[in-house]
Formats: sequence, C-alpha cells, structure tokens
Amino acid sequence: MTRVIAGTAGGRRLAVPPGTGTRPTSDRAREALFSTWQSLLGTPLDGERVLDLY
Repeated sequence: MTRVIAGTAGGRRLAVPPGTGTRPTSDRAREALFSTWQSLLGTPLDGERVLDLY
C-alpha cells in the first residue's frame, strides 16, 4: 500500500498492483522531492494540483 501524503486526500491509502513490477515511492522520498521542487520555485504549492506519476 502507498499513502497520499498531502491535500484533501492526505493519509488515504492506495492499493498497489501485486507483483514485483511496481515499487511505490516512499513517503520520505516524495516529501523530499516536493520540498525541493517548492524550494526551487520559491513559492508554496498551496492550492496547486500535482499528479505524482512516474
């Protein structure tokens, strides 16, 4: 299971397809990525819609 880390769905768990073909990104890695992105943009991402798709 993977978990939505922010927004109105924050904390909701999402099912992950079975097997070794998928590996969800850890919460820590996603938070670090979006924190870095926000820092580089110089503005908060509040109110923005972001699709976490790799």
